[in-house]
Amino acid sequence: MKSALQRLSAPVIHGLVAALGAGRVPLPCHPMHLHDIVPEGDAGDVAAELNALVVPGNPVVMLSRLLAMVATERDEAQRNADVADLVWSGPEAPGSVNRDTAVVVRELFDQAERSVLVASYVVDAGETARAIFEPLAVRLDRGDALDVQLVVNIPRPHGDFRDAGTIVADWAARFRGSVWPGRVLPTVCYDPRALVTDGPTRACMHAKCVVVDERMALVTSANFTEAGHARNVEVGLRVVGVAAGRVAAELRALIAAGTLIRVPL
Repeated sequence: MKSALQRLSAPVIHGLVAALGAGRVPLPCHPMHLHDIVPEGDAGDVAAELNALVVPGNPVVMLSRLLAMVATERDEAQRNADVADLVWSGPEAPGSVNRDTAVVVRELFDQAERSVLVASYVVDAGETARAIFEPLAVRLDRGDALDVQLVVNIPRPHGDFRDAGTIVADWAARFRGSVWPGRVLPTVCYDPRALVTDGPTRACMHAKCVVVDERMALVTSANFTEAGHARNVEVGLRVVGVAAGRVAAELRALIAAGTLIRVPL
């Protein structure tokens, strides 16, 4: 059986190395120190293995170098195994052999063993949303050890000058009541810059992707909507390899830095 460190993707190990070098993760460490650095389900085992390596004569710099070497080796191995497939939504040309977006998303959700990270600019509500997210909701409700995290855009409606907290609270109520079909809720994060009233500083969370277990990803133009998954012409790539882990690592780094913040659910 692989150790906790061996299960981590290279991008996650790189992030751990950076956190150790910057002093953001003390040694000995607690699983909470690894929050937003490694997948939640691995935090306890990773903390235990790191602590086992902390012995007299083995300071943080040596541990960081060891992890960097492991990450470099993992980069080379995964780069040789990278695979990419074209994923498509909407009308297709005769003879097309592209994978359908809705089918690939469902497959990724079913194949997830440890973590699922979803990013979308728009998320449907009602039966459409429930159908999309049901596979994940069922697994969370039955107690699977699956870390599910959504990164979404919460916009300020045109002409709405309410405080940002009220808009986020309304979005959270809609998410609980009309989007997520299960009792156990995932972690949801958003970009607060979408709610500022100063036009030149406003920005949004516009990425659309699914990353599973830090090793498989769908990067796509399709939002998490029925139109995006079935009707619109949308194009994406399903990738297996180190690039998938890098997508997740970038989003987790933004969460750790406070650029993306959690929605109170």
